[in-house]
Amino acid sequence: MEANLTTVKSPYSFDSAPPNAIIGSLMAIIARWKILIIFADNHLLAEEMTANLLSKYAALETLENQGYPRQIIDGDI
Repeated sequence: MEANLTTVKSPYSFDSAPPNAIIGSLMAIIARWKILIIFADNHLLAEEMTANLLSKYAALETLENQGYPRQIIDGDI
């Protein structure tokens, strides 16, 4: 999402929907469909975050296809 959370929570950002309704809907999307929503201040940050996230998913997929289990080991993060 190309907006920061402060902007979304501002009562003056959107004419037709209360900020808490917008946040509630976004959280429902995350919980129900497991769709990750990342708040980024602008297009360049959104692009960077998306590329970074997709590269992590691709690396995990490649490792799993080679028979390595999906796990986090101390020191990985």
